[in-house]
Amino acid sequence: MITLIDVYQGRADVERYLYVLMAERLEEGDANISHVKMPTMDEHEDFIRRHVYRAWYVIAHPVTGEMLGAASITPNNELGIVISPKHRHSGHAREALIALMAAHPPLPGLPSQRSAHYVANIRPGNAASIALFQSLGFNLLQHTYIKQGEGNARTVEETAEGIQTENRAAAGP
Repeated sequence: MITLIDVYQGRADVERYLYVLMAERLEEGDANISHVKMPTMDEHEDFIRRHVYRAWYVIAHPVTGEMLGAASITPNNELGIVISPKHRHSGHAREALIALMAAHPPLPGLPSQRSAHYVANIRPGNAASIALFQSLGFNLLQHTYIKQGEGNARTVEETAEGIQTENRAAAGP
């Protein structure tokens, strides 16, 4: 059994926990589209205050209050889940996703903007998450690739409308 704590309530302990959880992911080499490097604490707090996600929760043990991970849903119906390494493979992610989907049905689709279904972006090597989402009825839609290299700069901005990515040629010498 778990408890979901609303990140947007402004609890300092929740914000600190999310920062530590992000650091754990990056130390494991688990960078993603929105976090390829560790932000400062001020940047992290600013991100939280922008309310980028439709809903964002810290997953906690209902008796001890120990924080176990986090779950979110974007305005584009994208689900996110991360469990602290010491609490993985315990059913907390499954329980949190079920609760998240029960509380936040998919928003209606908008052509070329948002699917009318839940979406989950999972690294192909993350077998545990793939199995989890498949067990919840998700099907593979696509693999998405990104190329970064010399002469290209990539900026990523996460907004209320979703993640906006801009590729541009780097300025020459």
